[in-house]
Amino acid sequence: MQIKATAQGQLDFVNNYYVLPFNLTCTDSPQNCEPYAYYGNQTQNWRNWDFELVLSQQNASSSVKATLIQFISTQNGNVSQKVPRIVEDSIAYPHDINVNPNCNSSGTQFCVTFFRRIFNGVVTGATPPPPNGPAGTWYVNWLVSTPQTGPNGETTGQLEFAPGNGYQSPGGDQTFQFPSGAPGLDPTTSFSVPWFGLTPPAWMQAPNPAAQLTNGEVSNNP
Repeated sequence: MQIKATAQGQLDFVNNYYVLPFNLTCTDSPQNCEPYAYYGNQTQNWRNWDFELVLSQQNASSSVKATLIQFISTQNGNVSQKVPRIVEDSIAYPHDINVNPNCNSSGTQFCVTFFRRIFNGVVTGATPPPPNGPAGTWYVNWLVSTPQTGPNGETTGQLEFAPGNGYQSPGGDQTFQFPSGAPGLDPTTSFSVPWFGLTPPAWMQAPNPAAQLTNGEVSNNP
């Protein structure tokens, strides 16, 4: 599977985190399964977030990497609580996750290509995991935040961009659907599905061109 995103200006992985949240286990109606920015935090218990891929760069001379974070549900009395945990990154596991920080040769587009099996996450027990990640419908979103992380590697920075009208709630849009009108992807099929953003103020205005994503795409080859 490959995910692309294009920014209005030159990408800046040092001063921005490019975040791809995934919901792979939703059993609600498709319209209620998108991993929106508003829910991507401890206060909201990472609702609809199973994983996030975070593209970042420590400094200008280091490599851009993608770090996979899993939000693992744990039981605390009668309350289910998610705990973030780093699964792997593209530096340590380059055969699982590959990052091209300049895949259009203009410095404005990144591509991250990965085996779907990375979404088996932290594997426990003796039962072998599925070879290509969880079965069912997958949901994805594109976010940009300031470069802060929590104690377990999860993103905790301020939201800079989310697809859609960012002023509909304090944490960004909750109406964006991908694909539009029929959200959700079947990872067992071949597809190449794009989205194209609208010009602010119709969509959220990012604080800098590097954070203003203008389009994205998900491609899959089962």
